[in-house]
Amino acid sequence: MAGCAHCSQPLVLSKQGDGSQPAQEIPDDLTLPCGCHLHWECLIEEAEEVAISLKCPVCQTYLAANQPGPSATNAVWPAMQGVKVPVSYHSEGGVQEDYDILPDLTEEAYLVSHPEALDARAFLTMVQEGDVLGLMDLLSGAPHEDGIDDSALSFNTLLRWQNPLGGNKGALHIAVEEDQEDTFYLLLFLASRLPESAFPRALLVSAQQSGITRPPVCPDPDIRSLRDANGETAEDYARRIGGSWGWLAETGIFSFVDEETK
Repeated sequence: MAGCAHCSQPLVLSKQGDGSQPAQEIPDDLTLPCGCHLHWECLIEEAEEVAISLKCPVCQTYLAANQPGPSATNAVWPAMQGVKVPVSYHSEGGVQEDYDILPDLTEEAYLVSHPEALDARAFLTMVQEGDVLGLMDLLSGAPHEDGIDDSALSFNTLLRWQNPLGGNKGALHIAVEEDQEDTFYLLLFLASRLPESAFPRALLVSAQQSGITRPPVCPDPDIRSLRDANGETAEDYARRIGGSWGWLAETGIFSFVDEETK
C-alpha cells in the first residue's frame, strides 16, 4: 500500500481492540485533486498554508476546482467564498467522493491564529447538539472578565460569540435553526433581559444546581438583538421556520426592549 505523501507512513489508523475484538487497521486515505494521498491529520497540520495558497503542501499543485469571483474574498481568512477543494476520503465509513475540504481547512487555520476561539467552537457545537449540561459546565469554568486568561473567552463574550466563518451566526440563531428549545431558554436566561418568570422551572433548578448564576444586570448586547451576516436576528429565523418557533415569535419572547428607554 502506498504511503502518505506527507509523512511516508501507511494510509491507515490503528484502532485498539476492546478485549472481545483484536486491534485492527482502518483506512485513512485522503486523495487530493493533484493525486497526492495524505492522512487527514497530515493535511490538517498544513491547514494554515493550504487555506491561503490553495496549493497541495507536497507538490504545490493548485487545488481549487474553480476560480474565485471578483468580490468573493472571505473577510476573516484569505480562503475564498465560492471556491471548493474536492477530495476523496477513504475512512472507516467507506469512500466519500467530492468532499469539499476547504471549510475544514479554513476553520482550522482560523483557530491556529485565534486559539481563544477553540472554546467558542466547542460552545457553538454544544448549542447545536442541545448539550445543556455540557454548556453549563463550559460556562461555569469561563472567566467573568476578558483579559484574565488570554487563552479563554469570558462568560459574556462566549455567550455572545458570533461565528465569523459561519455567516456570523450566534448561539441563539443556532439554537433556533437546530430546534434546540432547552438550549434556547438557557441562552435567554443567561444573556437577555427577560424576567425569570419567562423561564421553565426545570431550567432554573438546573442552573442553580450547576452553579450558573444569572448576571444581576444583563450586559449589552441582549442576545436577542444579535444579527447574522445577512442582518437577521434569531426571531427572523423563528418566523421563517414556523411551527412551534413561529408561535414563540408571536408570544414576543424574541422582542428586545432596552430597559433604559422605558
